[in-house]
Formats: sequence, C-alpha cells, structure tokens
Amino acid sequence: MLEGEYAAAEPLLRYWCDFLEAAGEHTVRSSGLVVLAQALLALGDLDEAERLSRESQQIANSDDLAVQVQSRSVLASVLRRRGDLAQAENEARRAVELVTHSDWLNLRGERLEVLADVLAALAGRTRR
Repeated sequence: MLEGEYAAAEPLLRYWCDFLEAAGEHTVRSSGLVVLAQALLALGDLDEAERLSRESQQIANSDDLAVQVQSRSVLASVLRRRGDLAQAENEARRAVELVTHSDWLNLRGERLEVLADVLAALAGRTRR
C-alpha cells in the first residue's frame, strides 16, 4: 500500500471503492473495502475501519477467503485497540481458523500476528 503511505492511499482507495459501488460491482469492491479499512486502521480511524470491514464481509462471497480473513483481522485489531479483547480474540481466532488449511502462507502469517497482538493485550490486561 504505497509503502506505508496510508494518508496518500486513502483517497485513492475510497475513489476506487465508490466507483465500483456505482458500477454495481461487489466482488472486487469487497477486496477494496478491506484494503481501505486497513489504511484507515493505520491512520487511527477505528470507526470507519470497523464499518468498512463489516461491510466487506457482508458483500463478499462467502468463499472469498482473502476478504473473509482480512476483514476479520481488521475488526480484531479495531476491537483490540478499543479494549474489547474477548471479541477481538474471537475475530482473530476465526480469521486464523479460516486460513489454517490454505497454502497462502503470507496471509496465514499475518493473521497469526494479529492473533498474537490480541493475546499479548489479553496477557497484559490480566497482569494488571
């Protein structure tokens, strides 16, 4: 994503998603919404990142592994940042479960990293 340039990527991604919506395209748009949600998460816009990750799940095909997994990971990260660690863990574990038997190693590794972040936050909360 433009080498970490989330602020520069956000308007381009939003334009692309709006264009796809106007064209009635859902499959590619669901992928675009996930990428936009990731950019917004990096920019700290948790509300919009959550909204878009949920929307991408709703409009994606149920067998679109990439969207189903990535949208749950964005949602898990949003929930972790908000302190809803139990729900964050559920979303992160579901994402890992979906990708476990895939040969998409990068996707699997990234989901495990999100789960590790959630579990670390849970451990930190229990120690306090």
